[in-house]
Amino acid sequence: MGKNKKIAVFIGDFFWSSIPYDGLNLYHRLVEEFDVDLIMFKRDIRLNKLFTGVEKYHFNINFFKNIKNLKEINDWSELDKISNDYKLIICSSHIAPKTRYPISDSNKTGKNGAIVRCPVAVWDIGGIDMLTNGTHFANYFFVKGAKWKEWLISFGNEEKNVFITGSPHYDNFFDSKYNVFGPTLNSESFYKKYDLKKDKEKILLMPTNPASHKQQFEESAHSLHGMVDLCAEKNIELLIKTYPHDYVFYENTGAYTGVYKRIYSYSNIPQYEFIRNKHPTVKIIESQDHFAAIKYVDKIFNMAGSSVAWETCFTDSVSYATNYKKQKYYKKLSYLPDYVELPDEYTNVHVENVNQIVEGRYNSKKEFCSEYFLNEVSIPGIVNSIKQILTRE
Repeated sequence: MGKNKKIAVFIGDFFWSSIPYDGLNLYHRLVEEFDVDLIMFKRDIRLNKLFTGVEKYHFNINFFKNIKNLKEINDWSELDKISNDYKLIICSSHIAPKTRYPISDSNKTGKNGAIVRCPVAVWDIGGIDMLTNGTHFANYFFVKGAKWKEWLISFGNEEKNVFITGSPHYDNFFDSKYNVFGPTLNSESFYKKYDLKKDKEKILLMPTNPASHKQQFEESAHSLHGMVDLCAEKNIELLIKTYPHDYVFYENTGAYTGVYKRIYSYSNIPQYEFIRNKHPTVKIIESQDHFAAIKYVDKIFNMAGSSVAWETCFTDSVSYATNYKKQKYYKKLSYLPDYVELPDEYTNVHVENVNQIVEGRYNSKKEFCSEYFLNEVSIPGIVNSIKQILTRE
């Protein structure tokens, strides 16, 4: 198929510090076969950030600014206007923070509330965004696995419009030719960067989203001091990687910047600083090393009951959780239909206290997750799906 269909990859008004290049691998693959633009907001942090050297995240601005077919826009209305130029726009299902969602609340309740004038295809950033955001405006869906397709069809979408491709978010666990910007840190580089010992057991603390899961985080954090002492006693290395929004705590917010902060009621500093101040021996993992950390640790303490545990389906690590089964967001969410049952039971080992995390040796049931997650790089599947879509448009 030649370059006879003009399409676009839209980055959106959403910056996730763990995956700053989300969408770029797909763009570079599509350029091989199509006439493709990359659309970004002019004020996006990825086009404007000047690093001072103290940040706990990093990305290369030139990977965005040096793209020949980069189209910079001012606002959502401009996106709508230029969408007439395209056969298809491809973007993440999470295109904007909740506070800046481009569809009004009244339109959100309708089917496929339009944000642009051409068809839209969406991939998933890794959580439940495909079900909570993309369904409001997308025409086509690239999903993690068979379960997600089943749910989207039950939502009223046509089967032919939902493609099982895997998620670009999970591509970071695979070393492949589609990683244009380099693979995840290998184990040797990861250990060296954080001064870790290869032969020591490693536990990764994942507080994730305490602004939404505040009660569970506080219950888990209460016993953290004992866990730190026990790990020191048993010569276990303790690491922490907090929620991606935590790493832009000191950045300026503003419309179309991509910066969206979570405000913590218990602290006026980033969560990783808050925990480090209380527990100085805990090592902070920089946001862009999220995937390496999950690959190279032995255990994860899923402190706030996040879907981060799903990512262990691509690694040898095991996720542990306390106080999770009693939470209202465990397996089911009140704003989703009852038949949507998330794989939290399969991807977490549930224990009564943190001592069991440190001392225990348990296996999760993640072998039952093959219906939820396609364990392969998503780019080939997405590209083939786009080809199918373009034959219809």
